[in-house]
Amino acid sequence: MSLFATKVLEVEGGWALRVRTACGLKLEYRYETERQARFFRAVFALDPTRLPAPQKMDLGAGAKATRGLERASELLGLTPAEITASVSVLDRARA
Repeated sequence: MSLFATKVLEVEGGWALRVRTACGLKLEYRYETERQARFFRAVFALDPTRLPAPQKMDLGAGAKATRGLERASELLGLTPAEITASVSVLDRARA
């Protein structure tokens, strides 16, 4: 089962791929053709670890109650190694 729920829609001026992550983050990507949107839908079915920057982002219902979703959206595109390295620097500075 994929970590992402996806939907391809025809919109004004092209096609949209709407993605909902396991943590409730809603992302939207715009493409010129249906073929491009369906291709990236297939990419999301493979559960990628790095996500491209979306054209639209919505933290979803209840986002005000959870600051974690905001922080998660700021980490889009970072690798686990980059996050680990940043945390290590903060740990050393605190010690």
